Amino acid sequence: MKRLAVIGNPISHSLSPAMHNAALNFLGINSKYVAINLKENCFEDFISKAKKEFSGFNVTVPYKTAIIPFLDIVEDKCLLSQSVNTVVIGNGRKLYGKSTDGYGLEKALSETFHVYPTDIHLFFIGCGGAAKAAATHFLRKGVKSIIFANRTVTNAAKFVNKLAQQYPGSKVKFCSLTDHEAINRFLDLDPIVVQSTSLGISESDPSPFAVELFRDGLRVFDMIYHKTNFLRTAETKKCVCSDGHLMLLYQGARSFYLWTGIEAPIELMKKTLLKQLSNKLTRQ
Repeated sequence: MKRLAVIGNPISHSLSPAMHNAALNFLGINSKYVAINLKENCFEDFISKAKKEFSGFNVTVPYKTAIIPFLDIVEDKCLLSQSVNTVVIGNGRKLYGKSTDGYGLEKALSETFHVYPTDIHLFFIGCGGAAKAAATHFLRKGVKSIIFANRTVTNAAKFVNKLAQQYPGSKVKFCSLTDHEAINRFLDLDPIVVQSTSLGISESDPSPFAVELFRDGLRVFDMIYHKTNFLRTAETKKCVCSDGHLMLLYQGARSFYLWTGIEAPIELMKKTLLKQLSNKLTRQ
């Protein structure tokens, strides 16, 4: 089997290589998963190289949309969300664009909060690639309702209109992150709040959610897989909190299956991931 990778910028924070390499070694698969910091003007060169040297790769910020024009076949759900996080390279060197973000979030929320999609309302902070992919997945699964609170309202509005056309009758709304009245009305439904922006990748990043909006007992989930200022604030407000390491685990495991046709060794991958997170905390 050829190599695997994750591309993004920045990428040095990624824990995916350790998790995937542990799985490959355990299963005796002769391959290696690497992290590649890719500049946007290098896409064509990378794709040419990937067709020869890789079996597939993951895509993370900021390229989940930018990668799409370089792919040969893209799943309908990815075209709707304009988000691809997994590319499978076929024997004919064709690139297939897929997304495992929604699956990863579903599994993470189920394990963390013991819920099913049909049980919940979802509140996304941000309307980027991962949020769009996850929302599309949850609508297909029968989620009660979804709202996007975004800094740029027009971006959220365009996507919500697309979802309304694709899923008539579904309850999907949007508002500005500064519209506290609208946000509080939706919080009255006791949703799970999912922080999906990139704010938090850097330890100094501020929380994108106003402190006065947090409530005692509110369930909050941050897609970033370490303690962010968003989660720190939520904890002080007695919210029920989770970071994104389980989402990373399950979306990665699903990608692993798409590349290899073999079910990923979940417990080993989880153990490796938690060890990496622990080592990171120790170094800090």
